Amino acid sequence: MDDILLLKAEEPAIDAITEAVAQGYGLDHPQRIHGFAGSFAFYVPDVYVTPAVQGLIRRDGRFRDTLLQCLARFRSEDYGCISDQDAENNNEQRYLCGTSSGMVAAYPTAHGTLHFAVQDDKALFSL
Repeated sequence: MDDILLLKAEEPAIDAITEAVAQGYGLDHPQRIHGFAGSFAFYVPDVYVTPAVQGLIRRDGRFRDTLLQCLARFRSEDYGCISDQDAENNNEQRYLCGTSSGMVAAYPTAHGTLHFAVQDDKALFSL
């Protein structure tokens, strides 16, 4: 079975962000600063769920809220119960590479550990 789309990505308005940062910091080209993308333009691509997670959403209407809370935690750099090495990799991907690709997270829930992984243009919740 194929993964199911949960949430469509909302790419940031880079031009508006760049202009605001330029004004705020008094810089002509803030996008050239190392870490700019991870700090100001970071986003998560389309979020999918596996069929097993979709089944949990159907059985437990509140589970979708749990997924959205986990996604909010991920965006705020709370990656749940992952190794120190994975957390370091996440920070490198975000701030040094300026992308969410290759980032992972794991969040304990009442239904088991919910895994979240981003690969290229797809993010996936799985159990």
